[in-house]
Amino acid sequence: MTDVQEEEKKGRLVVRLSKPEDTEEIDALRKVSYLETASWAEFRRTPDYISVANDSAEDQVLVAFLPSGKLAATVRLGLAKTQDELIEQLGAVVHVNEEQLPIMTAGRACALPGGGYYKALRLVFLDVAHAMRVDGRPIVAQMGVNAANNPVPRSVVRLGYEVFPVDEGDFIFSGPHVANRINRDRFMQAIFLLRMEQQAGKTPEWDYEGPLPFKQYLSWVRQ
Repeated sequence: MTDVQEEEKKGRLVVRLSKPEDTEEIDALRKVSYLETASWAEFRRTPDYISVANDSAEDQVLVAFLPSGKLAATVRLGLAKTQDELIEQLGAVVHVNEEQLPIMTAGRACALPGGGYYKALRLVFLDVAHAMRVDGRPIVAQMGVNAANNPVPRSVVRLGYEVFPVDEGDFIFSGPHVANRINRDRFMQAIFLLRMEQQAGKTPEWDYEGPLPFKQYLSWVRQ
C-alpha cells in the first residue's frame, strides 16, 4: 500500500446523495466491481445493465468519497411498499405479506477494496431506515440480493441479517443467489456494532453532506 493510500484510509469520507456529475464515476466503479473484482461470480448481463441510466427515478443513490475526491463506495436504495415493488427492486422473487412492508432495498452496491468503505454506507442507510415512516408505518426490514458465492452475505450475519436462498428472479449473476434481510428489531444492534467498529478504526469515519435519502419520509428529523 502506498503512502497516499495509507493517508486516505486515515481521512474522513464524505457521504451524500449522488449528483448528476457523479454518474460517470459511479458507472465506472460499478463496472470494475462487477466485471473485474467479482471473481466469485459470472456476470450474465451487458455492462450497460448496471449503469445509472437504468436506475429507477425513485431510487436514492448514496455515494462515499475519499478525501482526495475519489469515489470509494456507492449503493442504490429503493423503497418497496408492495410485493411487486420488492421483486422489481431486488430482482428476485421474495414473498411477503402486507404486515412485512414497507422494506428498504439495497442494490448495485460496490466499493474500492480493502478500506471497509461500504460499511459507512450501510451505517447511514440503516440509521435512515430506522427513522423513516411511510404513511405512518416504520420500515419493517432492509433487504438485498447477492450471488451465493459473494462473501458479503456471510459477513453481515454477525450484524443480525438472515441469509436465505432465492431461486427465481432477474438475476445479474449466473448461478445460485441468496437474499439477505435484517428485520427492524435488529436495526439498532447492527448500528451499534458498526459504530463500535468505527470507533475501533475498522469502519471509516465520515461526514454526511446535504439531504438524507428519502427525506420526504423523514420530515420529523432535523435535516
